[in-house]
Amino acid sequence: MSYNNDDLDWNEYGHQTPNETWVYQRRKSFDSFLWGFVPSVLLPILILTLMIYRAGVAKTAPDILVYIWLASANYYFLNTFILSMLPNMFLFLFFYKTERWKGCYGLVLATMSWFIFFIIRQIL
Repeated sequence: MSYNNDDLDWNEYGHQTPNETWVYQRRKSFDSFLWGFVPSVLLPILILTLMIYRAGVAKTAPDILVYIWLASANYYFLNTFILSMLPNMFLFLFFYKTERWKGCYGLVLATMSWFIFFIIRQIL
């Protein structure tokens, strides 16, 4: 990859680095709260749906959602739920390494909302 002299800056170690406006422009283009929040809400539902469908407990979408609602009151279903939150961890690591802080904020807020939902469901 080649750079023009206008695209290079000097860092604190005396090395030339690409200009932040050029390098971070593409990286920051998908940095928004919704890019972290929406996948973090939908991924656990998708993973739970696939796990329930694979187990053969329910076969249609309304039956699967009803099963998730009814089983969420069961203490042992929490382990399955935590397993479905695993893709959120990988998504968080991706956002963290690419410095998409607004996306990280949305992801953490959605994940905590899921845990609060399941804790309230356990109590009720």
